[in-house]
Amino acid sequence: MRHVRDHGAQRAIVSTVDDDVDSLLAKVRASESIVGQNLAATVSCERPYAHTSHDVPDSVRFALTEAPAGRFSVIAYDCGVKCSILDGLVRAGCSVTCVPWDTPADDVLAQHPDGVFLSNGPGDPDAVSGTYSQVGKLLGKVPMFGICLGHQMMGKAAGADIEKLKFGHRGGNHPVMNLLTRRVEITAQNHGFGVLFPSMGELAPELSGGYTDHHDDLRFWVRAGIAPVVRNERFGRIRLTHVNLNDGSVEGLAFLDVPAFCVQYHPEAAPGPTDAHYLFMAFARLMGGCKDFLDIDIAADRLAGWRFGAEAAKELANA
Repeated sequence: MRHVRDHGAQRAIVSTVDDDVDSLLAKVRASESIVGQNLAATVSCERPYAHTSHDVPDSVRFALTEAPAGRFSVIAYDCGVKCSILDGLVRAGCSVTCVPWDTPADDVLAQHPDGVFLSNGPGDPDAVSGTYSQVGKLLGKVPMFGICLGHQMMGKAAGADIEKLKFGHRGGNHPVMNLLTRRVEITAQNHGFGVLFPSMGELAPELSGGYTDHHDDLRFWVRAGIAPVVRNERFGRIRLTHVNLNDGSVEGLAFLDVPAFCVQYHPEAAPGPTDAHYLFMAFARLMGGCKDFLDIDIAADRLAGWRFGAEAAKELANA
């Protein structure tokens, strides 16, 4: 573990049969790297399927309020989606239909959805061209929300470079600064790649506190109290909304000229911290035409889905 701490994530081998060091080393060196692998294709669904309030586990019904009627029709790209994410969409008032990872954009638009969701999933985002090529055709046509790999798919569609993180982000206690609200969210994360914000375009100084130079460590913007904006060649202005306080990497983006946003971390957590549940409500607000869709009281949203939080739910519904 000390070696990994110093040198970063790498291939490894564990065996209870072979105890020869040279033999084990040869085996691990012969193993395939995760870089360049489209693992999303191996875990996606084969055909479309629906996810409804009936799919929410019975084990949580005693504590949670009933999911509202499906107000918004959402198509979800299944790149290895977690059921708890689909539950989060349903509980935000979405009727969800999941489709395979490489479903053509035209097929999605032909169903006239209110929004499109891009799911989490494993592997190297650079290899999942069958998804991000379609995302590029969907951005601007329909409201969109992406989580984890879905966040990276949006970044790739906008021409962003992807880096393999030295250590990766794993576990349930990553502090993330929301640059719009100045609230710190405790988040759950599980990824080994990240979007490079400076690669998405030149800074717009008038929307970035007058700054013209990018900073690789995005905690610069946390200290400056600014949510910077770049001018993207394809989709216009894109704002950095969330930053990882441990390493200064990208955790969230909002497209200002098309209705879309994305986060790198997991708002559903399941189980884990609940600070980021508001993002599902934010997606519903985006589909409903709200301009300040991310401006949500995190504390009130945390209570809204629980039976003891009925009053908070009423407040959010009327917001």
